[in-house]
Amino acid sequence: MNAKTISIIAVCLAVIAASVGAAVVYVNRAKAERAQADAEAARADAASAKARAAEKAAAAETEKRRAAEANAKAKADALEAEKTARGTAELEAQAAAEKRAAAEANAKAERAKAEAAKAARDEAKAKAEAAKAEQETARENAMAEASKAEAEEAKLAAEKLKADKVIAEAKLLELHKIDFETLARDLAEWKTDLEERERALKPEKTVADLSWAGGQEDTIIDADGNVKKQVKVVYDPETDRSIPRESRKLAREQRLVNEAFAKEASDVRAAIVGSLESLYVQALKDDRVIDADYYRETLKTLYPDWEFRPADPGKDDQKADKAEGPDGE
Repeated sequence: MNAKTISIIAVCLAVIAASVGAAVVYVNRAKAERAQADAEAARADAASAKARAAEKAAAAETEKRRAAEANAKAKADALEAEKTARGTAELEAQAAAEKRAAAEANAKAERAKAEAAKAARDEAKAKAEAAKAEQETARENAMAEASKAEAEEAKLAAEKLKADKVIAEAKLLELHKIDFETLARDLAEWKTDLEERERALKPEKTVADLSWAGGQEDTIIDADGNVKKQVKVVYDPETDRSIPRESRKLAREQRLVNEAFAKEASDVRAAIVGSLESLYVQALKDDRVIDADYYRETLKTLYPDWEFRPADPGKDDQKADKAEGPDGE
């Protein structure tokens, strides 16, 4: 028991003793003394309870302190273990890094060795390809030199073939021209036959009528002796109502045939001359005098009135003069 408990017990005994003495001495004051004793006892109980609570608090504080010490020790042990594990991990990582560095050094050495071998192979291959390319170039040069004359001959033959094609087309067009001329002659004969029939059916035109049939202008003298010019009316058989309808129709067909023939002849000549002139000009530009002479003679044969009119007189005239020669042929 501690000092506080002993003091409490002593106080209680003193109170009891005082109570007994008081009871003997003061009989009449027994109740009051008992009540006072009860109060003192209650206070003593309260003090005792307080003391027990203090003891429990002290015990709890002690347990708390012990638990804190145990936790601190556990944390210290955990820190020590972590430090030990970290050191071990660092050692293992360093060992792994050293091992990896060694492996990388070996791999690098192997790569360098492989690259050196590849470089040697590539160099040997490049030399072989260069030698092969030189041989191929020499062979191609030889073939080019051998076929150069053949190419020139083939080019000349192609030009000749092109010119022959144009000439053949020109001859075909000439055949069409002959067909047109034959048709025109047939129509003219038909017209002549119809005109003869008309003359047999109606009287001939007067001298005055015939003098106006040609159109153009005529000179007349009036009553005062003044000379005047009068335009003749061009005779149009298509609109002449004095002749039969068949004659007017024939005149119209004759005019259409003549116009078609003129246009066809013009188109044919333009096509032929245009094709041969383009070949002629190209031959002059390429300085192929023989070909140029051939195209020029062909044009002269087909169209004797043909004359070369270059688009650039300053340049092509000189070449044309050289091709035609001093006599202009």
